[in-house]
Amino acid sequence: MADTLSGHEPLLVAPGAASPLLADVDKGDVAAKEPAHSTSYDKGKQKDRWHPHALGDNGTDEAETAGGDANLPIPFATEHAGDNEARERGYHEEVLALFRERLRLASTLGMVFLPVFALFFCYQMPRQMVPIGATYAALFVVCALVHRAARRLQTVAIARVVALSAYAVICAGSSAVISLAGPHNPLILGGHNHIILSLLLLPFALLECALVGLAVNLSFAWAGWWNLGLQPSAFYLSHLFVLLTTTFFVLSIAHMQAILRRRAFDATFDLKRSATKLQTLSFRDPLTGGFNRRYLDKTLAIEVARAIRFARPLSVMMFDLDNFKSVNDTRGHAAGDEVLREIWQAGQSAIREVDTLARYGGDEFSIVLPETDEASARIIAERLQEAARYRLHQRFGAASPEAAVTVSVGLLTVRPHEMIHPDKLLDGADERLYAAKRCGKNSIAV
Repeated sequence: MADTLSGHEPLLVAPGAASPLLADVDKGDVAAKEPAHSTSYDKGKQKDRWHPHALGDNGTDEAETAGGDANLPIPFATEHAGDNEARERGYHEEVLALFRERLRLASTLGMVFLPVFALFFCYQMPRQMVPIGATYAALFVVCALVHRAARRLQTVAIARVVALSAYAVICAGSSAVISLAGPHNPLILGGHNHIILSLLLLPFALLECALVGLAVNLSFAWAGWWNLGLQPSAFYLSHLFVLLTTTFFVLSIAHMQAILRRRAFDATFDLKRSATKLQTLSFRDPLTGGFNRRYLDKTLAIEVARAIRFARPLSVMMFDLDNFKSVNDTRGHAAGDEVLREIWQAGQSAIREVDTLARYGGDEFSIVLPETDEASARIIAERLQEAARYRLHQRFGAASPEAAVTVSVGLLTVRPHEMIHPDKLLDGADERLYAAKRCGKNSIAV
């Protein structure tokens, strides 16, 4: 059990005293010495590091969850504002998914109704039963092929070509049925109105709808003219007029559908982008630009669950600034804010990629160190103190009040197989921080 729970006194490192664990380590080698832990942190395997936020809220790997979203934003994620490329890529994917779905629906409807049309026309024209049956059988095969290919479509361009080609074949087949009827069966129509209405199922652009409408009307006009022996009649002209007006209305509706579809996508895209931005801001500290207490709580809960599950060590560090109040009193709060930013940068430079640094509140910060034992965590704490001293001296000068600011650290480690609540872990690290403050400034208590 951690020292907080076992009742052991914190081990203090007095200001300016060398750590007993680092007695045989040259100061210049401290920054180069990596904490001892699993080989996944070896320098030669940087690309194979697991990310500290790769678990869901229940402590399970994301790879084991169905599309598990960690509910934590990627640190300093790229903002999507004004990212037209991402918007267009998302819209392309949505249209492709819609094409796949609607082509399957339209082809299914075709396979359902084509046998009905075939039976009706064969009944009306028994002498032409064989060619009509063969024509509708060919159209049925086309619908079956489209239905099978719909799931395998990889781009919108291929989906459009497949759909337009299928429409061309269906128009030709429907016109062939009308021409086979002969002049004595003017009531036999090839279902061109149904072809036009099916355009409303597919996410075609206006130009593509116009091309299909033109093909439908021209094929009907030619087949009807041929059926009547090149002699126009009122019946033929009235059906052609109905088909033309239906095409016009279908084109108008299809165009409105395309506009509404794009507006709905843009609204959804902007909403998701805003939600992501708000979530990111909710985990950010406005002063330093880094993580805040909310993000720390989520991260610590995940890391505690991971440490318990895999029996790995976990260290938590709490540190605050010595002599910080004097900077605010003598140089103003703006100077104090600059000191906090420098300390944040120093902390970022002292920790590893998998560690999490967050501002706990005021001049107090916390670091979560996964898979890190006490000795390794102490190395990071001393590296942090040295980085803070160096940055403050470089930024403000050695004689400035800001350069007198130092860092006191409280450190608590959970050993493998130990059970501890995240809040208790923070409280234990906070108690050691106060012990370090009582020992003197620029101290480490473990």
